[in-house]
Amino acid sequence: METPQPLDSATTALLGGSSQLVYYSLGSVTVHNALSRSKMATVYDSFASFPNHRFLVKADDEWTRNYTANMKNVALAGWWPQHDLLAHSGVKLFITHVGHNSVVESAYRGVPLLSIPLFYDMARNGKAVEWAGYSVTLKKWDLNNRERVVAALGEALGNPRYAQRAKKLSSMLTSRLQTPSEVLVDAVEFVLRAKSNEDCAKYISLKGGWGMELVPYLHLDVVLVVVVAVILISS
Repeated sequence: METPQPLDSATTALLGGSSQLVYYSLGSVTVHNALSRSKMATVYDSFASFPNHRFLVKADDEWTRNYTANMKNVALAGWWPQHDLLAHSGVKLFITHVGHNSVVESAYRGVPLLSIPLFYDMARNGKAVEWAGYSVTLKKWDLNNRERVVAALGEALGNPRYAQRAKKLSSMLTSRLQTPSEVLVDAVEFVLRAKSNEDCAKYISLKGGWGMELVPYLHLDVVLVVVVAVILISS
């Protein structure tokens, strides 16, 4: 994980001097308006129940700007430096679609989550972070109910066990004896020093996909599922 950089002046200004920040992003692939406007409105309306927190929202479309224009504790931006922002001590919660990168970065920085799994691997990721003890989960259909959203936010922000678990997980990840890069370099150097594949095989598995059939090797079964899903959605 790269060393976080100080936030630039424009981003710092959007924080409004608050030390109680909530970052809300549905990722770079999933556009914010993947949710219906009624669901987005429910989420924004729930922010009003937490006037002492400032909500940093990754969205800058016209509808969102108009809807949140009078919400004093909401700041919008089409892009946030997520890696650096999650390292900011004022960020108390990350509302996320639980994409892979968001899960890894939040765990590494010790930020608890309010998870809203949308599709693909997100349901599995949501279960994983919930099991790890640092996330509250909202189903997509829960976004139709303001009381459920407010209750989930209140639990995630008000119950210290989520932040405590996130910090513990961060400590475990950041106190490794070797960084992932160092592990990779050691493994490559070990292979280069070996005289043959047979020597390496005594210590590490080099077979990989050699004995695999074509379908699992190329993930054709996964590709088929995705293609069928796309056809069904678009039809």
